[in-house]
Amino acid sequence: MTIAEKLIRSRQFLKINRFNALIVPLTDPHFNEYIQERYKSVEWLSGFGGSAATLLVSSHSAFLWSDSRYFIEGERQLKGSTIQFMRSGAPGVPSLMEWLSENLREGGRVAIDSSLISVVDYREWSGELAPIELILCNDPFDYIWQGRSALFHSQAYTMPLELAGERAASKIERLWKEVEGRHSLGSGTLFYLLSACDEIAWLCNIRGEDLPYNPLLYSYMLLEKGGESTLFLSQESVTTHLLSHLEESSIKVEEYVTVEEKIASLPANVTVIAPLRRTSMKLYSAAAKGGRRVIDDTKIIVSHMKAQKNSVEIEGFRLAMVKDGVAWVRVLIELERRVKKGEEPIYESEVASLFFQKRSLDREYRSESFAPIVAFGANGAMPHYSFDNGAPNAIGERGFLLIDTGAQYMHGTTDTTRTLYMGSPTRKEILDYTMVLRGMINLSSAIFPQGSRGASLDILARGEVYKRGVAYLHGTGHGVGHHLCVHEGPQSIRREENPTPLQEGMVLSNEPALYREGEYGIRVENLLHCTSWEGEEHSTFLNFETLTLVPIELKCVDFGLLGKERIEWIDHYHQKVYNGLSPYLEEIEKQWLALKCAPVATLDRD
Repeated sequence: MTIAEKLIRSRQFLKINRFNALIVPLTDPHFNEYIQERYKSVEWLSGFGGSAATLLVSSHSAFLWSDSRYFIEGERQLKGSTIQFMRSGAPGVPSLMEWLSENLREGGRVAIDSSLISVVDYREWSGELAPIELILCNDPFDYIWQGRSALFHSQAYTMPLELAGERAASKIERLWKEVEGRHSLGSGTLFYLLSACDEIAWLCNIRGEDLPYNPLLYSYMLLEKGGESTLFLSQESVTTHLLSHLEESSIKVEEYVTVEEKIASLPANVTVIAPLRRTSMKLYSAAAKGGRRVIDDTKIIVSHMKAQKNSVEIEGFRLAMVKDGVAWVRVLIELERRVKKGEEPIYESEVASLFFQKRSLDREYRSESFAPIVAFGANGAMPHYSFDNGAPNAIGERGFLLIDTGAQYMHGTTDTTRTLYMGSPTRKEILDYTMVLRGMINLSSAIFPQGSRGASLDILARGEVYKRGVAYLHGTGHGVGHHLCVHEGPQSIRREENPTPLQEGMVLSNEPALYREGEYGIRVENLLHCTSWEGEEHSTFLNFETLTLVPIELKCVDFGLLGKERIEWIDHYHQKVYNGLSPYLEEIEKQWLALKCAPVATLDRD
């Protein structure tokens, strides 16, 4: 079917059900970042392949909203369709709610799948749209999408204590203590409902391969205080070993598809606590059936618990960085060899394949942690560029090559960006790169009081880029899971206010950037571990340990602008990289790394 034919069928759905418009979120019932083909309704209907978007189909028009990461790519992908791309947050661009309010009359009916909207969003959107009605419906694509994929379930595997650092039973006990400390619940039976797959995976010390890049299982969990916990999981995922592992923590397994029925059948006098920002209206309706009390866990307790890694998890991150650093060294050596040889072009997709090949040599490697970004020249100006879209692009003789890639190892998750340069850079390119690197080092070196939020630190990185008269619109840092989601909350480092303070044990990315549309993109990214730092007056502050072990490109640096302290940081960092990786490298690889990690004072700066 063409996009035009799919839109016709969508509008037939609207007409049959007397709806004026249909909102199609790019998500699944668990609000995962990466989703199975079955839930890629936005891509199927529009052709947009990004990871964040909301599609609106009305009786006569269609629009797709996405953020700054996809401004360039989104417009290109929708070109030639009747779907208009909307740059979310850009001046003069109405939001989804604003467009509906301005274009539908009072009494208008807007539909959305009840399993794809959270309770919090439903309440907010309903309030913004009134007197237009936001109507919950069953999955509209059961009608619209003929030949739709069925849901796939992988076999579960466990995270042993030597990797997880804490048993599931201990985590569940801590969860209930947090609940007691935050809610005055009185007597009566109490349940806690979880829908977020990463929170369930962490809590139960289990992983799976139901989703691309994130090692998760489609699952729900219902915990009873003082009683048994129930994990709703497809029987296709269950093994004898898994059952034995879960039994140790008093967790039983029931079929994934029975969760709504099970929750709806709870006694009327029980109380259910759930993070309503991560609970669908469909599941909430089952929990609230018969007048049951449903309380919002506004803090999202498990998310905060998961964000503060224990010492075993942090050590796992360090080991994963060594494994990934070795793969990076081998890829960069091969890339240099191919470029210098110059006999045949090397394409962006080939570089991504090299990472997979080198990482796969390690037995603890599980998968990539996100779709690799290998972008040469102007392609680098698209923060989430995909080389799968369009004709193969060869790496040229002169220009920036941005590589952003990460991996899932049993020990931890990685995410690293390096921007290399082919040929000799211009003065403008040197200045741009130097300011991005200044920002990255500024944040890496930060010392800050406990209780500080990410928004307070963001300017350390972003402010250097501002000095070039440009701004990147994405965040500077996101949380990273322990062999879990590469993009993890609740912590972040970005301009927008986030009430979550940075705390010891959190792992975050540090990735300032600079993009010049039509020319190039520059991004340098390491992962940071938030740790304690004791000041002169014995007051406790926080600072960062850099976890990533990959040499930094120095060809494009104006060292005079970098300054003495930042040069010292680079030398110290490169010594750490060499010491960490060299024991695992062949002699010729060590020699290459020694040159890349040589002290700045010894470099030829001409």
